[in-house]
Amino acid sequence: MQTFAEGGVFDTLLNSITSGVTEAVNSAVTALGGVVPAVVIVLGISIGVPLVIRFIRRTVK
Repeated sequence: MQTFAEGGVFDTLLNSITSGVTEAVNSAVTALGGVVPAVVIVLGISIGVPLVIRFIRRTVK
């Protein structure tokens, strides 16, 4: 274990794992960041359009 750590292989492995995890988390956050506004927009449209239509019908009557 001592020679393994001295060789720097362990450090390199640890760094690559850490950076890989960081990248995975960042990409997941980015994906969520893209999904959440889309979901909010779709929900807003699906809720807002019927309300606007009702409002227009009431105003026209």
